[in-house]
Amino acid sequence: RRFERYRTCIRVRVQVRGRDYDGFVLDISQGGMRVSTEQVADVWSGDDVRVECEELGLVTGEVRWRSPGRFGIRFDESTNTTAKFEHFRKHLGPVM
Repeated sequence: RRFERYRTCIRVRVQVRGRDYDGFVLDISQGGMRVSTEQVADVWSGDDVRVECEELGLVTGEVRWRSPGRFGIRFDESTNTTAKFEHFRKHLGPVM
């Protein structure tokens, strides 16, 4: 993997195709996150996604994969996203 991953359990609101989904971030890295949600049926690889949570604010990315109950997001590369992650990383637990 390109980036170290950190386990977490953060409540998030995900927006895909104009619909909002509630979920949890199971793990996160500088490059993306794995989200758990019961509402994954309308989420597809390649979809643009917006993720909002108190800890990170708003970040954007692309769905890279999906499986029952979860999907992976690759963050859009930007200095803003990197800065948000680096600030948040200081409060995370051990590396996976």
